[in-house]
Order: sequence, then C-alpha cells, then structure tokens
Amino acid sequence: VYSQLVQDEIALEEKNAELEQSQQFIAGLLSSMSDVLLACDPEGRIEESNNALRKLVGRDESALLGSPVYALLADIHSEEQLR
Repeated sequence: VYSQLVQDEIALEEKNAELEQSQQFIAGLLSSMSDVLLACDPEGRIEESNNALRKLVGRDESALLGSPVYALLADIHSEEQLR
C-alpha cells in the first residue's frame, strides 16, 4: 500500500508540473497578444482579460475582474448585439 501511495504521489506531482507549464504557456500567449481578448462567465462578468484590453480601457486586471463586459461597450446598440 505504501509503495502505491508513493507512486500515486509522484504521478500527481508530475501532473501538477505539467499543468503549471500549461498555465504559464497560456499566460504568456495572453500577455503577448495585440488583439483584445477577454473571457466572461454566462452572466457577462469578466473573468480573464489580456494586456491589450487593459491598455485599451485604461484599467488594471483587478478593476476589470468581475465587472460586466457590457459596461465596456460604447452604446446600447452594441450591448444589444453582444447580448
């Protein structure tokens, strides 16, 4: 049993290392993109944004996190189209 626990722990550590590498890769992609990119939850609250969006709207990540994406739009017509 102990041997199996050690093997499971090693496998878990390897998976965690792979996941961390993947997350770093994705973060690097997001930060280097010149196009605006954001991810929202089903209610339209911002969950993730990249540097291009933050520069465009002049707000940092903490200010955008959880805010409604609709607040970034210029007019009601744009909001209706997005909805």
